Parts: sequence; structure tokens; C-alpha cells
Amino acid sequence: MKQKYKILTIILVLAIGLSGYYGYEQYNLSKTQEYLQISLNHKTTADNYSAQASAYENKNDYTNATIMLQKSSDKISKALESDNNALAHANGVYKEYITNDILLLQTTSKLINFQIYLDQEKNNSLNPGQEKVNPADLYPHINQLKDDISVYKSNVNKIISANPDKFKFLNSSS
Repeated sequence: MKQKYKILTIILVLAIGLSGYYGYEQYNLSKTQEYLQISLNHKTTADNYSAQASAYENKNDYTNATIMLQKSSDKISKALESDNNALAHANGVYKEYITNDILLLQTTSKLINFQIYLDQEKNNSLNPGQEKVNPADLYPHINQLKDDISVYKSNVNKIISANPDKFKFLNSSS
């Protein structure tokens, strides 16, 4: 009789341990997906602001273009924050996705900063004391950033394409 109780106790402890582990994994998955959805929303808004900035640039309205680029930069920063929060809960393919997405966002942020500088330079509105750089000297850096962004976007898209079931939540409410 005692042995039955010991076996039942062991089974009960294992069941509780496994359910706790499963619950913890589900919590991490839920938090990862939540933060990635928030990041996607910020990136979408940033893209919209960048498109508005381009429209202003095409009209030679560099003041408003700079404002839109700054708003885009702010949203990219928020997306980065969400990705970093997700990274704390992520594992497996999510961790790989987030790592690439962070590189994409960091590079996009650098590109936006160059664009802001160029718009301020065209508008003669550089900050006092801000070093003036010949715009032609920036274009090789800008082109490299654009190439890097293309690579990171491709990596992110490959990860999503290879794991559509794990990333379908990104399409469900965006």
C-alpha cells in the first residue's frame, strides 16, 4: 500500500512539474507574440511616416519631411524596444527572427538619421554647431545601409516563409 502512495506521489509531482513547464512555455510564447505584434504595428506606422516624408521631399518641403522622418525614427525605436522585450521570452525560430529584425530596425534607424541630416542640410536647418558634411560623402554609406536592409528583410521573410504557422499571428490583426 505504501508503495502505491509513493508511485502516485511521484506521478503527481511529475504531472505538476510538466504542467508548470508547459504553462511557462505557453506564457513565453504568448508574450513573444504579443511583443512582436506591437513591434509590427510600430514598424507599419514608421513606414507610413517614411512614405509621407518621401512625398514631402518630392515637393521640396524638407521641413515637413524632417518632421515625418523624426516620427518614423521614434516608431522604429519603439519597435526595437518591443523586439528587445520579445527577445527575453523567445526561443527557437522566434529568437532567430527577432535577432534579424533587430538588425533590420537598427540599420533602418541609421538610414533615417542620414535622411534627416540630408533634409536638414537641404533646408539649411542644421543644428547650431552640427558638423556639416558633404552630402556626396554620405551616399556610399546610405547605399550600404540600403543593401544591408535588403539582406535583413530577406532573412526575416525567409524565416517567416519557412515557418508560416508560427508567424500567422502577424497577419491576423495587422
